[in-house]
Amino acid sequence: MAGEDDIHPPTPAPTLAQQTRCWQICQLSGKMNVPYAKGYKIAPMGEMSAIYHFASGQSHLVASPVPEILDILDGSPCDEKAIFDQLSAIFDVDNDDDLRILITQQMDELYALGLIERADNV
Repeated sequence: MAGEDDIHPPTPAPTLAQQTRCWQICQLSGKMNVPYAKGYKIAPMGEMSAIYHFASGQSHLVASPVPEILDILDGSPCDEKAIFDQLSAIFDVDNDDDLRILITQQMDELYALGLIERADNV
């Protein structure tokens, strides 16, 4: 019988390339190609937050640190190291590697949802 660790192996720590990926809020609508001054609106709902993404017209229910990540990205693109530095100042984290892994996972999920896009050329 497989143990839980066999089913869900631990996520490896991000590589240097992943830590330096640069991101920005996805500002353009795929249908109308219209830029938005602010690409989203956050409505706190207890421990969760609802995010409305103007460009896609979709809403998402998310938990921390997603709203904090979007607020960090609001205004200018930044890389994952800068996001890590700002989140570590907000949250009391015992293990830096855990926060780096969480940031990498969250950025990949936000990208898959279309809320952020790569900005490596910035």
